[in-house]
Amino acid sequence: MTFADYVALVEQRQAEQPTWREGQTYFNVLYDHRPDLSELVRATVLDPFHDADIVPDFLVFVAAHWDSV
Repeated sequence: MTFADYVALVEQRQAEQPTWREGQTYFNVLYDHRPDLSELVRATVLDPFHDADIVPDFLVFVAAHWDSV
């Protein structure tokens, strides 16, 4: 899976799970497909689960680390 695949899957999952918050969807999909990366952001200032305002910074971090972790 590439980073672009991840972002596309988040969009798909958000459509399938409309009750999920945006940040929750980004985190849950990352956890399902890249648990190693999800653990790097869990409970940090980059964790988007409860705050969608963090999503842009979260995506920058995830993209930068996608191939390096």
